[in-house]
Amino acid sequence: MGFNYNDTFSYIDARNYYKSQVKECQTDSECSEGTSCYGNNCIFNGYCLLDKMETCSLSKSHKTLCYFNDYECKNKYNDQGIECLKNEDCLTNQCLNKTCSGQVYEFYIGNNKARYGFDIGENCNRNSDCLSNNCQDKKCGSYYMFDVGSMILFFTIFIAIVVLTYLLVVYCCNKCNGGKEEEIENKNKNKNKNKKMVSINKE
Repeated sequence: MGFNYNDTFSYIDARNYYKSQVKECQTDSECSEGTSCYGNNCIFNGYCLLDKMETCSLSKSHKTLCYFNDYECKNKYNDQGIECLKNEDCLTNQCLNKTCSGQVYEFYIGNNKARYGFDIGENCNRNSDCLSNNCQDKKCGSYYMFDVGSMILFFTIFIAIVVLTYLLVVYCCNKCNGGKEEEIENKNKNKNKNKKMVSINKE
């Protein structure tokens, strides 16, 4: 059974259909119908209203819904400033100055992952509000290269390596200096012995 992405659909239906699809890619042409190549994986991407994710679309504008793999249509999907003539042309039902406006969630589904949230620049209260998982100064920021857990693990390992290196250097220095101190101590003892012998001989 196929999935009709040329009309509105629910996020749950899209997730159920596309989440388990795993395919690596270099270009969009390597992906199946309805998906695009993001981060070397074929991903299903679109937008949903904030109404329990029941109303979703490939585009913020209904006006350009068409066969997804058509190059001309695809460019229109990727155009952030997509034009509208009336409210009905927009997923949000808000056409302002010939541009679809209003907050929508953006989603990415595929490669055994599904995530949605506000796009970069949208208003937010916490990291989980944003698709990038990065809410800064009440606005969704850019994507982190690592998630927070990976960053903590990386810094923990880095600090452990620095501490171990320091301890090794201190140990080696003490070992080397310890031997020299012993040698100096022995020389001093020998000098003192020699002085005593000289003074005995003089007597």
